[in-house]
Amino acid sequence: MIRLIIGINEKIIKCNERKLSHANKHWITKQINKRKAEGCSVCARVIITKENHMNIALSTAACPITVTGDELLNKCESELFSLWKKTGLAKENFTSDDLIAFLKQLLEQLRPPAVLSVPNNQEFAQREALDLV
Repeated sequence: MIRLIIGINEKIIKCNERKLSHANKHWITKQINKRKAEGCSVCARVIITKENHMNIALSTAACPITVTGDELLNKCESELFSLWKKTGLAKENFTSDDLIAFLKQLLEQLRPPAVLSVPNNQEFAQREALDLV
């Protein structure tokens, strides 16, 4: 499951949380721009649990630090962390476009190879429903 949380600074107050399958680029943009217009630091967190051997929470700079222990990242998680930084989400002034670009690439990465793809693949259906294309 993939969840997306968007809120205000360190306390994640006034936050909105959605399963990724219930979010779209318009909702994401609205949530981020609304908080920026109020002059707030925006916290965005993507939580990935039990997806392709991944269990990781990725957070922007304004989010509170959460300690989950001294677990090492596996290869897939490490690649996602690199992608998070590459798309600009580790910086303070990220944009909704940065987050949407990350989510598009995340869903593409989770998509099974074409030979194994089935019409009812849940992640592919999520990508279509997200209107991220």
